[in-house]
Amino acid sequence: MKHTAMASALLVTLALLPAQIGAAPYMSDAEDSRLEFSFHQAGARNSGQFRTFSVELELPAADGGGRLDVVIDVASLNTQDGDRDSMLNSAYFFDTDFHPQARFESKDIVATGEGRYTANGHLTIRETTREISLPFILEEEPGNTARQHLHGHMTLRRLDYGVGQGEWRATTWIRNDVTISYSVKLTGTAAET
Repeated sequence: MKHTAMASALLVTLALLPAQIGAAPYMSDAEDSRLEFSFHQAGARNSGQFRTFSVELELPAADGGGRLDVVIDVASLNTQDGDRDSMLNSAYFFDTDFHPQARFESKDIVATGEGRYTANGHLTIRETTREISLPFILEEEPGNTARQHLHGHMTLRRLDYGVGQGEWRATTWIRNDVTISYSVKLTGTAAET
């Protein structure tokens, strides 16, 4: 009877092990990560970056799940043009005095190929929340199993989130489509303990 109980406990432990491995979180390394955006203004392509943001990733276990949580300090944007940065921070665009953060929270993460994933969830900008699917590639850093490189890109429509008020709702000078590119170095928290 004792052996049966021990065997049952061992089976339960083994059954839970994949979920525990899948749930081990990875945290972004701010110094080695970039979150960039590009847009067309007056017929020319311009770009910028958010200098302050955090990413937390839990890979899905065998039965699904997983989590990707991204928090962006919107006022940290930098387009290498002070006047344009001030305008983007204003109430006409991001309105960072009242909406200092943007956030993506996933509902689930789906594997779409070797090292390829899609995080389905909600993106909130200016208190407007919409469902999006965020694609990314995840690659182990050579020689360091505790480090991962998450990268990819996607296109958003700024007007879906109210980024462009008044005369700036028109797409004559600034197009609606904005390309977001991300390159994030992640460190497994399990490796830190």
